[in-house]
Amino acid sequence: MNLIINDDSFSINRINLKKSKKSTKIIYKIDTINIIGITFNIKDFSFYIENNFLFIRTNNQNQIKNLHLIDQYLKTKIPSYESFITNNYIKVKKNDSLNYSLVKELNISINSLKLHNKKNKVQIFII
Repeated sequence: MNLIINDDSFSINRINLKKSKKSTKIIYKIDTINIIGITFNIKDFSFYIENNFLFIRTNNQNQIKNLHLIDQYLKTKIPSYESFITNNYIKVKKNDSLNYSLVKELNISINSLKLHNKKNKVQIFII
């Protein structure tokens, strides 16, 4: 089941973090449902590819604001946190089966943080 977050109803107050053995899960609460990860549908975007990563820039102002809110929230809660936004581009693990030049929209899931080279990095995937 895909639960896409409505850009207009997103609230940073619905985010909780839960430690697990190898990562910190990002939990988003919608009424009585807790979901692992925050999924956004990105329709108006530009991108470039470098190595195994896709760098996405959304043109939707609400999404830009929401992504920066998430980033700031994580900076305040997670020690040695490394931002997932650089020059308004989001770094996402590339899905090799997709031809991104033909894609009109993407669903990205921000679902956990993992410690890598002494930095806590957000795991973001295309679903």
